Amino acid sequence: MSNPFASNYTTPQPKTKYLKFQKGANLFRILTSKQEVVSYYIDFVINDEGKKTKNIYPDNGDGQFPMEAEEPKLVWAVTVFNLDINEVQILEISQKTIKDFLFSITSGKIKTDWTLFDIQVTKTGDDKDTTKYSMIAGNDAELSEVHQSIISSTFVDLSQMELGGDPFDFSAGSKKKIVKTNNTPLPEITDEDLQQFNTKMPY
Repeated sequence: MSNPFASNYTTPQPKTKYLKFQKGANLFRILTSKQEVVSYYIDFVINDEGKKTKNIYPDNGDGQFPMEAEEPKLVWAVTVFNLDINEVQILEISQKTIKDFLFSITSGKIKTDWTLFDIQVTKTGDDKDTTKYSMIAGNDAELSEVHQSIISSTFVDLSQMELGGDPFDFSAGSKKKIVKTNNTPLPEITDEDLQQFNTKMPY
């Protein structure tokens, strides 16, 4: 038995295969190399029955929003190891401040490989208008053998995110869950491409 009013009490979070930032500090390690990041647009549509449907649209790299999307949001998808719960998850990054922070890392001269260190994202605020994110990159360090074992035993096919399939389905021909699909391959990102971005630290 535990007391929900105790100072060290933590409300249990439902298990999910996707990392959603909770209020406070969130600690994770990105497992996807920058060359394998998947980029696409998403929007949500409410049908006549009041059910929310997630639609996915391709990012063609031309800077143009998909015309058929109502409120498109550009997302980067990466596989991460959530160090708070010791699980492999997928993180869909839509926040500009976090994207800018990651670009500043990959295009820098000190830390260019985000798979070598932990990242902490601290979320503050209570609603859409007041929510803010601050980021810290840790020192280079190898993951523990226990963590590496969990990672090696977890199947993730990140490319299924753009295709609308289930990235955690090991079987061939995973079920398509998202209505908008596209098979256009993403362009390969090189270090020279990243140097074209003049990004600033968000704090």
